[in-house]
Amino acid sequence: MLLAAIEEKPRHGYELIKELEAKFGGGYAPSPGSVYPTLTLMEELGHVRSVTSEGPKRLFEITAEGQSYLRENQAALNSALARMEMAARAVSGERPPEDLHTQCTR
Repeated sequence: MLLAAIEEKPRHGYELIKELEAKFGGGYAPSPGSVYPTLTLMEELGHVRSVTSEGPKRLFEITAEGQSYLRENQAALNSALARMEMAARAVSGERPPEDLHTQCTR
């Protein structure tokens, strides 16, 4: 999810936390203790690079390797996005789709 958000546009860690919180409808916000180590790992893997901006803040942008990784894992990304959308609906009080509700109660 972080890599997909960075692909949309380069972002700072705090922006990524707020973006994911918004995608969950405010019902979940990842902690800095999970986001920043993940950004470091993605940088070590060559999926993102960081540039210094605005003082100590680092701006993360996707690399060609990161774009390839996203394309290779598109199905997993789509699945995560769908689950996040359902979580956001649940936070807003909306019921899950009827076919999902039926499958879960059988």
